[in-house]
Amino acid sequence: MLKVVFDYEEELAADTVLEMILSITPHPHDENWLENISSQVEGTFAYLWLEVESLLKLSPGTYPDKVKEYEAKALTSSPPPIVLVQEYGSPDSGYVLLDGAHRLLAAHRVGHTRIDAYVQL
Repeated sequence: MLKVVFDYEEELAADTVLEMILSITPHPHDENWLENISSQVEGTFAYLWLEVESLLKLSPGTYPDKVKEYEAKALTSSPPPIVLVQEYGSPDSGYVLLDGAHRLLAAHRVGHTRIDAYVQL
């Protein structure tokens, strides 16, 4: 269950969220990755603050070097938003973390209790 701390009451189109993902990814030219992400970013997204602790169970494996890189940035500012989508092909089964696992873990490690997120409606 997602624990919402604050709702910006702003809805965003899928292309806006996809642009954000592409602007912060280190390898936007990987065609398989791009196709996978693009196929799952559909519909409308809410912009929310979510409780970090409640999201950690959604986080897949991470690369330690990448987490450390985000930790350094998270000490001075909030990490870029993470992206949650409804589990592919199964809208009633909850959310999966589509983008932001390293940012989420870094935020948790430096003590952030909330993180910005785009959540598929």
